Amino acid sequence: VGAFPIETVRTMARIIEATEEEGGERIATIPGYYASDRAAVICEAAGKIAEHLEAKYLVTFTQSGRSARLMSRMRHAIPMLAFTPLESTRRQLALSWGVRAYRVPEVRHTDDMVWQVDQVAQTSRLAEIGDQLVLIAGMPPGTPGSSNMLRIHNIGDEADYLIGGTR
Repeated sequence: VGAFPIETVRTMARIIEATEEEGGERIATIPGYYASDRAAVICEAAGKIAEHLEAKYLVTFTQSGRSARLMSRMRHAIPMLAFTPLESTRRQLALSWGVRAYRVPEVRHTDDMVWQVDQVAQTSRLAEIGDQLVLIAGMPPGTPGSSNMLRIHNIGDEADYLIGGTR
């Protein structure tokens, strides 16, 4: 930081604040994803739906991280959460633009995915009851490269994750 640490930090804070005020609108989609690819089409649709609904978050469940990286590349205006059972994938996603990644236990049912989102979102104070999310995942869960599901979910809507009334 050098001989003037306080002035340096103040200058950095001013630069960060100015960048955050202006930055979001100017960031364009990075070209190069393939619209004919099923995962890319799902990611693009999820982003458009989330923006239209003014959803709180875009959420992706991912094994490899590919769907989260695709969404990151598209630069949607909605913040993104990525859930993965793999620590290596979570670490890789930490480097992707706009992605907040979480490691969660592996699940077998999409209803369990939704339940995990509710738990993490509420315990981390990311969302409140009633906040709307747009989720994408692959079915069956745990299969890399299988992104084929899009779901709109309201935090706390237990009807979205009750499996035989067990939760």
